[in-house]
Amino acid sequence: MKKSGLFDTIWRKEFDPQLVDVPQSQYRDYVPMVEVRPRAVYDPDVVDLDAAMRRALSRFHGIVMQIISVPISLPQLVAQIPSIVKGSVHVLRVFAGGRLVKEVRITPRLREVCANIQAVIQERLLLFEDMVGTFTTEEIDTWGEGDRGRFLSTTHVFRPGAKLEDVIEIAGQMPRKRIAIFVRNISVCEALADALAAQGINATFVHGQLKDGYDRIAQFRQGKATVLVATRQLFGRGFDLPQAQAAIFYSPKRSVHTMWQEMLRIRGTVRDSKVVFVLFYAWTAEDTKATMLLRDMLATGARQSETGFRWRYAEEEEEGEAETDFTTENEDTFRDDEDDDAREEFVDEERQPPTAHLSNAPAATKKFVSRLVKSMTSFRREQTDSIAVSLQQIADDTSFSKAWPADMVTTFLSALASTLKKLINDNRLTIKACRGQLVQLVHPDKHAQVVGVEKDFWHELMINLNVVAK
Repeated sequence: MKKSGLFDTIWRKEFDPQLVDVPQSQYRDYVPMVEVRPRAVYDPDVVDLDAAMRRALSRFHGIVMQIISVPISLPQLVAQIPSIVKGSVHVLRVFAGGRLVKEVRITPRLREVCANIQAVIQERLLLFEDMVGTFTTEEIDTWGEGDRGRFLSTTHVFRPGAKLEDVIEIAGQMPRKRIAIFVRNISVCEALADALAAQGINATFVHGQLKDGYDRIAQFRQGKATVLVATRQLFGRGFDLPQAQAAIFYSPKRSVHTMWQEMLRIRGTVRDSKVVFVLFYAWTAEDTKATMLLRDMLATGARQSETGFRWRYAEEEEEGEAETDFTTENEDTFRDDEDDDAREEFVDEERQPPTAHLSNAPAATKKFVSRLVKSMTSFRREQTDSIAVSLQQIADDTSFSKAWPADMVTTFLSALASTLKKLINDNRLTIKACRGQLVQLVHPDKHAQVVGVEKDFWHELMINLNVVAK
């Protein structure tokens, strides 16, 4: 040990701190690292609800532009909505080319429409955590038509959907390991633990409103419960779970810094990186968020492995940068304290251009689709994981995985594996009908917000799938 000038402050006088050099032989035991496995979940009901909410947002966005008589991007509008709805600002500011071009006075009508946009975004956040409100897809398609009030369901219930099935499958594959499952919402926390217990899994839950929370955590640490379902806000207060051997995040967050900090709650290291599953609903806005998260992970030290990404965070957070996250533990709806998270959720629509694809991308995509179609019959009665392995092999053999950015390929193959499992195995569709549904899912109209390389990606997939689907 040696003293360092770094500690020449009042702290040195009080505590006499020492700078410790970790021996190289112990390096792997201390340096943080996690094995991240993005896991897409296909649920056609969620896909339909998400698409309907996207259409509703587009309608409300159009109403705003009619009111203010000037174009404004939806992400730019969403960034100002919390302050508008609270009444803390009196003008909407419109920017173009990095400069202010107009300030529009906030009228009661404009505030009402902004409140509707905020409500729809909040409903999408709940949807992705399987909290479903009292409305149907058909009812959502009426939002934004006529002079109706605010659109927000006051009652939400946990819907046992495809994410729950995946959690049960993962837990079943790791019967002797202790698993921590992180969710955003108290009702999801309790309902998910109950659903797992009903499947014979030794699960308990903990959140900030429980008086015996410490006792429940102690049960997990001592091995008396093998699965702990916890709200992510609780573990933002300094609780760590090094006893957990794996973790499942019920949904991703857009901030790479927040995800890294939360994943390290189970204390993975270079020697014992520990597995972290990140669930996201395929073909929805969550799919987009997962792709953006992977892009940032790859830019901060993540490297692909056979089963996912080994991630050792390699970039310091900029000084003064604020994390956007939940700040309170809420019940079933998002209130003022969730404004930052809702804003972050929608900023994903402002797509960052990925690395340019190779010139052989069209040819590689054609070969990939051809091999995919020929292999579909072999996927019957297969589980998602085995389908994913086969798809990755096809992507590697045809150079598809190298022709496009890794983040896009990873989320697409994961979504494709989950979708094929559902379409081919559960619904017993014919291969032709399955190809037809895939054409609809990858159609550029379903990904209208993308530009550049991503737009080319979906276009090439649609063209080649459409050819073999006829």
